[in-house]
This record gives sequence, structure tokens and C-alpha cells, in this order.
Amino acid sequence: MNKKIVVIGAGPTGLGAAYRLNELGYDNWVLYEKSDGVGGHSTSHVDGNGFVWDEGGHVIFSHYPYFDKLIDTMLGKEVHERIRESWIVKDGGWVPYPFQSNLRYLPKDIQVKCLVDLSSQGKCYAADQYAVIASDNVCRIPVARIPAN
Repeated sequence: MNKKIVVIGAGPTGLGAAYRLNELGYDNWVLYEKSDGVGGHSTSHVDGNGFVWDEGGHVIFSHYPYFDKLIDTMLGKEVHERIRESWIVKDGGWVPYPFQSNLRYLPKDIQVKCLVDLSSQGKCYAADQYAVIASDNVCRIPVARIPAN
């Protein structure tokens, strides 16, 4: 086997790369996956008690017609569309997700602080605080360990 292109991992990105290589007529590639199945961190598994656990994000955001068509072709009717409604509790108020687009739901004094911060420093105190919470809780990475650049 003399392959010049190696795709590592059969997660969404690896599968997308393999699909595109095939679509373009390349035959000098190979895909390696360490698991028995495909999907990477976008898979689910059933535990011994019958509970289904998602391994990672199962959400797709796209504004690219090529990608959208690929998803439609690959998944067919196996897609479940949901309208997202997520809220963040911050400074005594409920703020719809995405946080940065919904600062108007914060208490007025925090909104003013955000506007002052944005105009003088180019960043918003409340958004920075949310980034700390999201990093620590969602990404499981303390914000102090994330490089500034």
C-alpha cells in the first residue's frame, strides 16, 4: 500500500476529508481510525444499563451550501433539527445564548459597564466573566491556562 495522503481519525473532519478526496478522484489516500466505529467525539454509545451517552457535540452550524448538501446526502432522514433555547444566569439575570449577542438582558448597570468597557478597552467585563465560566465548565480548561494569543 503506497498511499501519499493519510487521514487520521474518522470523526467529522476526517470523514469530510476522505469524502472530498474521493469526490475529487484521488485514490492515493487512506483513513485510519483507532475505534471500532466512526464519528470521533460526535458519537453516542449505550452503557450496560441501556442509557445513551453522547461523546461530544452533536450540533452543526453551517452557512455553506456545499457542506449542507453533504450533510443532507450523508445523513438523509437521520437528522433531528431542534430549535435551541439556552440561557445563562449572570448577575441576577437570565441571558439567552449566545451571551455576547444578548447583553441587553443583563441588569442596566452591567449593560452600561459593558458599553464603557467596550468603548475604552475594546472588551466587555460581563463577556469576559462569561468566558471564564464557559472555559472552566464547558471546556474543562482553567482560563488561566488559555494563551492570550
